[in-house]
Amino acid sequence: MPYLVVQQLLDESAPFGNLGYWKVDTVDEMTDAAAATILEHAGRMPMPLSITVLEPGGRAIARVDDDATPIGHRNADYRYYAVAEWNDAAQADAHIGWAREFYGAMEPYSTSGIQVNFATDVDEDRLRAIFGEQKWERLVALKDEWDPDNVFNLNANIKPSRTR
Repeated sequence: MPYLVVQQLLDESAPFGNLGYWKVDTVDEMTDAAAATILEHAGRMPMPLSITVLEPGGRAIARVDDDATPIGHRNADYRYYAVAEWNDAAQADAHIGWAREFYGAMEPYSTSGIQVNFATDVDEDRLRAIFGEQKWERLVALKDEWDPDNVFNLNANIKPSRTR
């Protein structure tokens, strides 16, 4: 399946205006225990808008050297997504709680290979750990060059050097 098609698979399930919270990580080996944990938590997801995604890793994405781009853990067997989505602000705690509980239960099987575009609550220490020190320094240098005023900061933010 072409990468662009994969990226568009969830578009219709997340219309503008809905509230959302994602937890994502990678699994190097899909053991029976990891699969059972995914099934258990997928069965408890808040309805009707939340989803669980299990995406195969490796393959074409692993053909690019891990050091070539910020995205690491390219050889992981799978990525799992706990995607909580809702449209009533009063339901936030239940939906966020489900995603965090799912993520916590998967920690023994996870390899901390999240893609930061799916990270909704990571701090700078976690980002540094995700990227590794060498990639982190490269990204800070790019931020210093292209966004020294930190205009683009509503994401898993890498701050420019002068704002630290």
